[in-house]
Amino acid sequence: MYDLKELVDIVTLNKVKSISVIGNQSEKDTKLMKLYNGIRQGKINTDEEAIHMIYKKEAGKSAYYKLKHTLKNRLIDTLFFIDTKKNKFSDKRRAYFICYKEMLAILTLVNRGARVTAVKMAEKLIKTTIKFEFTRLTSELTKLLSRHYANIEGDRKKYTYYSKLTRNYAQLSFAETLAEDFINDILSQYVIDKSEKSELAIITGQYFKILKEIELPTLSSNYIFMMGIMEIYHHMITNDYVKTIELCNSYLKNLEGKESTNITALSAIHFQKIACCIQLQKYQEGKKSIDFCFTLLEEGTFNWFKSNEMYLSLCLHTQEYQLAWQTFKKVSSSTAFYKLPPSVGEPWKIYEAWLNLLIAMEKIKIDSVSNKVFKISRFMNEVPIFSKDKRGLNVPILILQTLFQLQQRKYDHLIDRIEALSKYQQRYLCKEENYRSYVFIKMLIEIPKAYFNKNLVIQKTEKWSSQLRLVPIEISNQNHDLEILPYQHIWTFVLDLLDKRSY
Repeated sequence: MYDLKELVDIVTLNKVKSISVIGNQSEKDTKLMKLYNGIRQGKINTDEEAIHMIYKKEAGKSAYYKLKHTLKNRLIDTLFFIDTKKNKFSDKRRAYFICYKEMLAILTLVNRGARVTAVKMAEKLIKTTIKFEFTRLTSELTKLLSRHYANIEGDRKKYTYYSKLTRNYAQLSFAETLAEDFINDILSQYVIDKSEKSELAIITGQYFKILKEIELPTLSSNYIFMMGIMEIYHHMITNDYVKTIELCNSYLKNLEGKESTNITALSAIHFQKIACCIQLQKYQEGKKSIDFCFTLLEEGTFNWFKSNEMYLSLCLHTQEYQLAWQTFKKVSSSTAFYKLPPSVGEPWKIYEAWLNLLIAMEKIKIDSVSNKVFKISRFMNEVPIFSKDKRGLNVPILILQTLFQLQQRKYDHLIDRIEALSKYQQRYLCKEENYRSYVFIKMLIEIPKAYFNKNLVIQKTEKWSSQLRLVPIEISNQNHDLEILPYQHIWTFVLDLLDKRSY
């Protein structure tokens, strides 16, 4: 049912007018249209609900699954009728859809023997694919045209022209494919494990060197971006945030304003810049990048969620907690929010948990009627991926658990939790790679030792507190994702909670 709901949402969102593909006016009361409208209106969410609503008791499951299969095929056909002119597509994205639809038509014509029409379409289409730097598509068109003029018409001049383009775009296509594979290799190691990976600095450096040394007859914006993002990753991994921002600004200057530049590419560079700005406390500069991303991105897309995540993170670091909450409420109300894959959705659950802690500490004002009761035990079951990320996002999860118990004055449970936290620190947290997290947990460990007495806690943690001040976020050797709230801010909350403790 999930894939069917996705298709219905896409067709509905894009307001496809060629509804006849799904069902014409005479079919409006058919079972097919009842299933489509039921899913569209949110009345049908499961196969069982669909069977009950459409068939009652007159038919078994087999009839429904045939109907479901038919609707799925019709919806896929309908995708080809999406009117890109009536959507908030960029020129490049609109061209992308049009070019691939025309390429499909060209291949169909060639296969059916209508070669003359196909070649005319291909020669017209290739001008657009070159303009927008659709490398792979251009490569396919040049091969088709060089083959036609060599084997069918024997036109040496046109054959020579398209043959040269074929070789050039084959080289560029190979280089882009290699660069994309390098990027995927690096990103795949961070999807479910956000821990520090300093060893990847060597690999990213090698990858960048390989890409930079490839000699190409022409460079595409896409290749410049991929080469650039690899260099950016190299400095980001080494926590050289100043150099990373310099590189981001340089590549953005090179790519912004070009018709061929992909919006996703610009967003990816801005995201790295924003993360660095947060670490370096250059909040206004980071906010400018976030605002720019919002002008580019369509609600519900992966990068729209990422932009909001970066903005929420910035708000938490600038202590604008009310804005952070408003951002979460906006994002969580999006219809696409509950369709996010776990690796993308779980960080939002972690943010939600931290925001609920701030609510409990009265740092965020909410409408108590509309807000559901937050349960830390349920939250722990909702983040199975990052609960296993021992040196990454599991760190803020465990710290959050500890703070909730302190806020709720469950001191017996808190003592057990801190003992477990101490063992966790010894087993998983390397002082060199996770220094600030290591120090902050040391501070938490002192709380029960000081009998939850605020003044005594301050005395016992002064050494560690000074270490946090000496090694601020901007020079710490740890992943930028770990401190959802700066530890100095959290420690202020801890002392406030201890101050409110009744004896």
